[in-house]
Amino acid sequence: MWSVIAGFLGGMGLFFVGLRMTGQGVKKIAGRRFRALILRWTRSRLGGAGLGIASGLIFQSTSAVSLLLASLIGAGAVTVERAMPVVFGANAGVAFLIMLAVVDIRIAVLILLGFSGLVLSFEKPARLVDAAGILFGVGMLLFGLGIVRAGAAPLAEAEWFRAFVASQGLPLPLYFCIGAVACLLLQTSAGVSILAVTLAAAGIMDADDTLMVIFGSLFGSSCLSRFYAIQLTGARKRLVMGQILFNPAGLLLFLPLFLLERATGLPLLLKPAAWLFPDLTAQLTAINIAFDCVTALVLLCASGPFCRLLARLCPDAPDSLEALEYAKELTGVSPGTALLLIDKEQARLVGHLPAYTSAARRALEKGTLPDLRDLHASLDDLLTEIDGCLRDMATRGHAAPDANALALLQANQSMLRSVNDSLDQFMLELAAPCRTESVRRLRQTFLEAMEALLLQFGEVFTQGDDDDWELLARLLSDKGPAMERLRARYITDTEGIEPAERWQLMRLTGLYERCLWMLRHLGGQQRRFLAETGEEAVALARVAKPETAVS
Repeated sequence: MWSVIAGFLGGMGLFFVGLRMTGQGVKKIAGRRFRALILRWTRSRLGGAGLGIASGLIFQSTSAVSLLLASLIGAGAVTVERAMPVVFGANAGVAFLIMLAVVDIRIAVLILLGFSGLVLSFEKPARLVDAAGILFGVGMLLFGLGIVRAGAAPLAEAEWFRAFVASQGLPLPLYFCIGAVACLLLQTSAGVSILAVTLAAAGIMDADDTLMVIFGSLFGSSCLSRFYAIQLTGARKRLVMGQILFNPAGLLLFLPLFLLERATGLPLLLKPAAWLFPDLTAQLTAINIAFDCVTALVLLCASGPFCRLLARLCPDAPDSLEALEYAKELTGVSPGTALLLIDKEQARLVGHLPAYTSAARRALEKGTLPDLRDLHASLDDLLTEIDGCLRDMATRGHAAPDANALALLQANQSMLRSVNDSLDQFMLELAAPCRTESVRRLRQTFLEAMEALLLQFGEVFTQGDDDDWELLARLLSDKGPAMERLRARYITDTEGIEPAERWQLMRLTGLYERCLWMLRHLGGQQRRFLAETGEEAVALARVAKPETAVS
């Protein structure tokens, strides 16, 4: 049993590391050309379903396929609506594993890890390094799942487990629960289905009991997918939620047919299968494949309402920083308009800077240090996405007339990245423990001043007129003399303030000055950008935020 637990923990560790590497690698290569390629593959529902069937056969795991697609969604390479047919097709592809149970992809996974690992280690050829990072992450993901399954394999051979699955004379709902629990233990619904069909072929279980175990394993698979998606939010969570709801949707179609056939004797499920296939094993296998294929076809036809349901179940957080909002697809957009959309992405990021002061305020109220890692990482990820947009713009030959505006946005990027890092340091320093009441009051003053400045800066950044910019410039003016007087006053107070707190005050005032200097220069660059682009920028800045349409 300890080997099973160790295999589960080790496999899950590799799985989540592989998932993280895959997501990071996808973000590195998810430029406009890559996104256009993904969009072309998923342009039609049938094309996406075909890609999903191939993915299901290759990866042998719907969880792996759905989480890889979630990484693409997080990078803005594809939308949930276009990725969902791929998920449906992957379920149909994995269904054929019951017929292809002898196929083992472990050797292929090791070769994948070997080649991609060598490319990453030696960074040659350089053009394949980013792609190798994705492949290595996929290999780790599949290898981790393989370790979990291999660690759980002894359970399938254990007498108590076989007796547990093959328990005779139990009510049908209990067989359903047995299938679900067995799937959670073995980490694969296909493995439970193969085991149940094998026991049925040996005469240990009858057709009704076996079918309920298979149905239960499919429900357990949805529970597993929910566990794998525990760290996801927004659009990525919607995609995985589609996979989670796939099997319950199939159960709504097939379980009533099975129960009605059992109660009335009408030929609805097992009897038609018996007419087509005389062998019990073939009958159960055909029903299992039909379950996934019919469910995929039904959801494919109803993908619009299904995606709207997912949007209600997993809504985006207000103005989420998970991905680009305005500059998702710049293909076919004029260079001038594209630059204005990128500027709106920067403005959206500026609008989230007051979240730093909010987090620091909550931490001070609780007497703890603020946890700013997620906020800092989200802002940094969005900056990386905007970098990709600007890089694509720079490679456009017809963007030459807008070169000055492009350079100003790039300068904004550098300054925004510095502001993000400095605010992170400032808030951590601000929330550091201190025992002197005068320092605590001063700390609160710094917090309120920075919060007011960030809110004012966000309001002026895209829509401010000349008077607003002048007022903001006065607020962000050089505070060096005032900071020098403040430092001199508190440093000479050798009786009321401890040495550690005097040093903390030195760092705090220095970071405050640095943040103001950066905001002042960022504002100047943005003002020049608005002057460069003229009235069109102001008009676009006042357009309401577009809602994501669900086809």
